[in-house]
Amino acid sequence: MSLVNAADALLVEIDIQEKFIPITWRIDRVIANANKLLAAAEVVGIPVIASEQYPEGLGRTSARVKLPAGVEPHWKVHFDCFRDEKLRAAAAAFGRRTLVVAGIEAHVCVCQSVLTAMRLGYEVHVAADAVSSRSEEDYRIAIDRMRQSGALIDSTEMILFQLLETSKDPRFPALSAIVKKP
Repeated sequence: MSLVNAADALLVEIDIQEKFIPITWRIDRVIANANKLLAAAEVVGIPVIASEQYPEGLGRTSARVKLPAGVEPHWKVHFDCFRDEKLRAAAAAFGRRTLVVAGIEAHVCVCQSVLTAMRLGYEVHVAADAVSSRSEEDYRIAIDRMRQSGALIDSTEMILFQLLETSKDPRFPALSAIVKKP
């Protein structure tokens, strides 16, 4: 178990879709922190993949989520991102072994994706304040399950500061500005 190393990390944004927005516990926090992770990924050069669960019924990724230019969400029908061959191949193509995960719902798509990713050999860091479920209880149970299974549970800010390791990094001012966003 280690810190998130920017040179080996891949950000996975899972299913922050329109139909989930009004029914998800602490959704504003999830979106704000997912956007911080996405902005930091651009600053430090971390690739991003995103998914959408059955977008015909659940809508597309929320317009409030600021995916980097060129990142087009992969449509899926399996709850587990890594059961989808295209998503699994997209993640593998980057050759990175550390995943940073944000998204919803923690107890369904996020948890199943995290468990499979670890089985595939990835080290997984779940940004606990960038994931959620419809209920607080399901969220807390999912976080416990992922932790018990070996996922590392971090906050968004913990992950952001792990990416640079030092305030002497020339990207630090940009990252610091991201951290300070409300």
